[in-house]
Amino acid sequence: MPQFYVTGNHEAIIPPQDFDRVQAELARRKTIGRGYSGNSVFASRIICGDCGGYYGQKVWHSNDPYRKIIWRCNRKYGRGEKCKTPTLDEETIKALFLKAYNLLMANREAVAEDCKTVATMLADTATLDRKIQAAKKEMDDVIALSSAYIHSHNADGEHMEEFEQQTAAYDEQYQKIGAKLNRLQSEKQERLFRSKAIMRFIDDMLERPLILEKWEDQPWNLLVNQAVVSENGSVTFTFRGENRITVRTE
Repeated sequence: MPQFYVTGNHEAIIPPQDFDRVQAELARRKTIGRGYSGNSVFASRIICGDCGGYYGQKVWHSNDPYRKIIWRCNRKYGRGEKCKTPTLDEETIKALFLKAYNLLMANREAVAEDCKTVATMLADTATLDRKIQAAKKEMDDVIALSSAYIHSHNADGEHMEEFEQQTAAYDEQYQKIGAKLNRLQSEKQERLFRSKAIMRFIDDMLERPLILEKWEDQPWNLLVNQAVVSENGSVTFTFRGENRITVRTE
């Protein structure tokens, strides 16, 4: 059982089969915010296991023949306690991905079945739907009670304080139920989003070769959600099917 875990200012024609994938990528980048950089396929995908921050691209020896592009935690040399996660070069990241990819594909059929089970469970929102309907009814009941109270009480000067306290209580109750309703609806949307993402992952995975011998951008872009780097140098890849595979250099 797996563990749980694009465009700029130009218009683009997106094939129907790719629309959901593009929307998922846009949503991912929106949650990242200003820290996102689209200059590399690794941007905003590699995460420091110490602080949870993103790895950023740096250039060593930029003006001499030993020029090298490396990735390290953006907070590594910030204030406070420094992160102990290692610096990685691009070739190491690619090699680690190939290792994780081939381990994933070694059990591809079993992974696909497990993912389908999880996607089906996530898509079953019957319990949430009942809670959502119950919350909506609670809100309607509060509205009815509040309206009846307002119409049956004259807010004269003598009882104004009591009137305001009671209407404020109804309003507070309504707001609390509304907040609960929003949480339930957000949870439902997240479950359905994850279910669709897992099903897309299955399709993408089954279209890939069983063994990847050299680096390609497309499998990384289609299959990987994030890669978390630990202090010991191991990297845990979370695939879009919510499967996690940990690998490390030899």
